[in-house]
Amino acid sequence: RKFARSVAVIADIAGTATGMVRFTDNDYQTYGYFRRFDLSQTRVNQQRWGNFRRRAWEWRYTGSERVRVKELEVEITQGVT
Repeated sequence: RKFARSVAVIADIAGTATGMVRFTDNDYQTYGYFRRFDLSQTRVNQQRWGNFRRRAWEWRYTGSERVRVKELEVEITQGVT
């Protein structure tokens, strides 16, 4: 098992824009809830994303401003099974 300690979005600074990230652990059958990221900063970070074996991530942005997302950086540590 692996543990996602934090997720950081590295993007352009966009006035009042908000991006959202969610994940699925079961081959796209069900998804977790979206977590909001305030894109008015260069690097935004959230902690405690749980444990998993395999995970797919989804990024969503519905704002009207143009935003370039450079990277979705996930800090993962190896767990003991």
